Amino acid sequence: MNMKFKKLSGEGWLQALILLHIFFIPVAISPAQVLLFTAVAAGMFFLLREHRLAEIKSSSYFVPVLLFGLMIILSYFWSVRPSVTAHKFHRIIYYLGLFMTGLLLCPDRRGIRLAVWMFVSGSSVQAVWDLARVPILVCVRGVNLYDTGNMRDPQLYLVSLILLAAFFMFGEVRGKNRICWAALVLNAAGLIIHFKRGVWISFFIALLLLVLLTRRWKALAAAALVAGSLVFVPQVQQRLAGLKDEFRTGQGGRMALWTEVAPALIREHPLGMGYGATRNEDFTPHTAYVQPKLTHVHNNALQIILELGWQGLAVWILWMGTALVTCGRLVRNPEVKERWVALGGLAALAGLLVNGMVEYNFGDSEILMAYCFLMGLSVLLRRSDAAPAAI
Repeated sequence: MNMKFKKLSGEGWLQALILLHIFFIPVAISPAQVLLFTAVAAGMFFLLREHRLAEIKSSSYFVPVLLFGLMIILSYFWSVRPSVTAHKFHRIIYYLGLFMTGLLLCPDRRGIRLAVWMFVSGSSVQAVWDLARVPILVCVRGVNLYDTGNMRDPQLYLVSLILLAAFFMFGEVRGKNRICWAALVLNAAGLIIHFKRGVWISFFIALLLLVLLTRRWKALAAAALVAGSLVFVPQVQQRLAGLKDEFRTGQGGRMALWTEVAPALIREHPLGMGYGATRNEDFTPHTAYVQPKLTHVHNNALQIILELGWQGLAVWILWMGTALVTCGRLVRNPEVKERWVALGGLAALAGLLVNGMVEYNFGDSEILMAYCFLMGLSVLLRRSDAAPAAI
């Protein structure tokens, strides 16, 4: 899908930077970061020159983002590792990416769709790589199948799959559109091949939410059929059988982190330990066993309390609540032309938050960028010609 830039030497290249950033979020962190930092610097200058900075201030996201950024900076003064916390300050720039996506991309049907397709294209490229990489590692190098995956990529596949599911549910795709079907298959395969149970469960919860919002029950039935057939695969059975280990405190699983490590450290550091400052050696005195090199407690809320205190959690809840309410209002707005994007964005955001109950995904750079991408889509939808209210 092509997009007409307004100015080849001004707003147009800014849009290109943002779109390339969106594409690289699922592919590679380095170009995604460079493109984002460049887009934020140039975008802020552009908005200042065009007298549009007030649009950021009037956004529903402005106060939560500002407060959360302040919490991160203030945590430096009580951080157990101030230099580590200061080294993480650059992540505040990630949050500004949602404003760049929402305020600088074209708020028309083609602009909104192109933003979605860039992310889906990036995750599809990554899926091709994973589908080639994993068999080589297992069959040629003898790596354990379950050691070839990671927690990051399947969550990005989740976002793309939910957006694609919303696209399909609204009848936007015809049978002859092989590209969309190929993207769906690739991202589904990528989601499966990483064998991450939490993401599987989160995906089905997000899909269930999408089905409840659209009442397109065939999609849920099709997903359940695929999942049911996968249960007979030995590797899937083994992964599901291992779920019980996560609830044994002596195994160093999540239950130990949630019931022993986190409560003890929160009592010791009521203001928080500082943004990004927790380390494996902080955990080991409080439980029998902790996975080597683990530096977080596999839960967004608990980790934010550990780092920023209860005040930080309150601000984070305000931010995430604002995002859900903003997306929910778009879903209820019948005037939004690209309503499937609103529906998919809400369900995908919910999926990430659900997975954040068993993973500290808000601390992963790529997932954090995906959060901001989805929020940026909501800003963009509110700016679209179909939306009666401006952000």
